[in-house]
Amino acid sequence: MTAPVVLTAIDRRGVATVTLNRPEVNNAYDDRIIAGLGAALSELAKDTALRLVVLRGNGRHFQAGADLAFLRHLASAP
Repeated sequence: MTAPVVLTAIDRRGVATVTLNRPEVNNAYDDRIIAGLGAALSELAKDTALRLVVLRGNGRHFQAGADLAFLRHLASAP
Protein backbone atom coordinates (compact mmCIF):
# COMPACT_ATOMS: atom_id res chain seq x y z
CA MET A 1 0.00 0.00 0.00
CA THR A 2 1.36 3.42 -0.93
CA ALA A 3 1.09 6.54 1.20
CA PRO A 4 -1.38 9.23 0.11
CA VAL A 5 0.28 11.88 -2.06
CA VAL A 6 -1.83 14.69 -0.57
CA LEU A 7 -2.52 14.93 3.16
CA THR A 8 -5.17 17.16 4.72
CA ALA A 9 -5.75 18.22 8.32
CA ILE A 10 -7.96 20.87 9.91
CA ASP A 11 -7.25 22.23 13.37
CA ARG A 12 -9.77 23.49 15.93
CA ARG A 13 -9.28 27.10 14.75
CA GLY A 14 -10.47 26.27 11.24
CA VAL A 15 -7.00 26.26 9.69
CA ALA A 16 -6.51 23.53 7.10
CA THR A 17 -3.08 22.24 6.16
CA VAL A 18 -2.77 20.56 2.77
CA THR A 19 0.57 18.77 2.41
CA LEU A 20 2.09 17.47 -0.81
CA ASN A 21 3.52 14.09 0.15
CA ARG A 22 6.03 12.88 -2.45
CA PRO A 23 9.28 13.89 -0.74
CA GLU A 24 11.27 11.22 -2.60
CA VAL A 25 10.83 13.31 -5.79
CA ASN A 26 10.73 16.73 -4.09
CA ASN A 27 6.92 16.75 -4.36
CA ALA A 28 7.03 16.94 -8.15
CA TYR A 29 3.54 16.87 -9.54
CA ASP A 30 2.06 14.00 -11.50
CA ASP A 31 -1.48 12.84 -12.22
CA ARG A 32 -1.92 11.54 -8.66
CA ILE A 33 -0.85 14.75 -6.98
CA ILE A 34 -2.97 16.86 -9.34
CA ALA A 35 -6.05 14.72 -8.68
CA GLY A 36 -5.35 14.56 -4.94
CA LEU A 37 -4.90 18.30 -4.64
CA GLY A 38 -8.09 18.96 -6.59
CA ALA A 39 -10.06 16.51 -4.46
CA ALA A 40 -8.68 17.92 -1.19
CA LEU A 41 -9.47 21.51 -2.12
CA SER A 42 -12.97 20.57 -3.34
CA GLU A 43 -13.65 18.83 -0.04
CA LEU A 44 -12.30 21.76 1.98
CA ALA A 45 -14.49 24.18 0.01
CA LYS A 46 -17.54 22.50 1.57
CA ASP A 47 -16.44 23.36 5.12
CA THR A 48 -18.15 26.62 6.13
CA ALA A 49 -16.05 26.85 9.32
CA LEU A 50 -12.77 26.87 7.38
CA ARG A 51 -10.82 30.12 7.78
CA LEU A 52 -7.49 29.49 6.10
CA VAL A 53 -5.67 26.93 3.95
CA VAL A 54 -1.92 26.42 4.27
CA LEU A 55 -0.24 24.57 1.41
CA ARG A 56 3.06 22.89 2.23
CA GLY A 57 5.34 20.11 1.03
CA ASN A 58 6.86 17.22 2.98
CA GLY A 59 10.63 16.92 2.87
CA ARG A 60 13.32 19.42 1.96
CA HIS A 61 11.45 21.14 -0.88
CA PHE A 62 7.97 22.55 -1.23
CA GLN A 63 7.49 21.50 -4.85
CA ALA A 64 9.90 20.81 -7.70
CA GLY A 65 7.58 21.31 -10.68
CA ALA A 66 6.55 18.53 -13.01
CA ASP A 67 7.70 14.94 -12.56
CA LEU A 68 9.75 14.24 -15.70
CA ALA A 69 8.43 10.66 -15.97
CA PHE A 70 4.89 12.09 -15.91
CA LEU A 71 5.76 14.54 -18.70
CA ARG A 72 7.27 11.76 -20.81
CA HIS A 73 4.10 9.74 -20.32
CA LEU A 74 1.98 12.72 -21.42
CA ALA A 75 4.17 13.32 -24.46
CA SER A 76 3.78 9.71 -25.62
CA ALA A 77 -0.01 9.62 -25.12
CA PRO A 78 -2.05 9.51 -28.34
